[in-house]
Amino acid sequence: MAGMTRGTPSRVLSGVRRLLGRFAQGGSPGPFRPQPVDAEAARRDIDRYVDRLAPDAVDEGTGYALDNLINARADGWLAELAVHYAEYQVRVERHLAAADAVVAWQGGLTRYYYQRYEDLTLAHDFAHEQLAGGYQGRAR
Repeated sequence: MAGMTRGTPSRVLSGVRRLLGRFAQGGSPGPFRPQPVDAEAARRDIDRYVDRLAPDAVDEGTGYALDNLINARADGWLAELAVHYAEYQVRVERHLAAADAVVAWQGGLTRYYYQRYEDLTLAHDFAHEQLAGGYQGRAR
């Protein structure tokens, strides 16, 4: 294969280690773990707002202010979750791209060395023909 690295197995192995080192940079992304939400602190916060309502008041009389506050906080938590998940996806995709590169590189080396093996087999058979007289060929 044109442009493919030739050399000793140790050179090939060092190239693989180099690619794997790039792959391992930053460590494995591991499973997705969203930032924890302190639900108890959020409940206490909402309870403080409820305690500030007038005696015997209901939220319906205030334009649903507490409902809207609770919904806004939940939307904020969901937005933070979406951001953390997007960051996680970027890390995972980087690792997948590095793994794809290693697989493609190894595929190229495999094809190259298979071709070298075939060439050496033909050279061996030709040399055998020249030395033993009469080409027998290898059973395939």
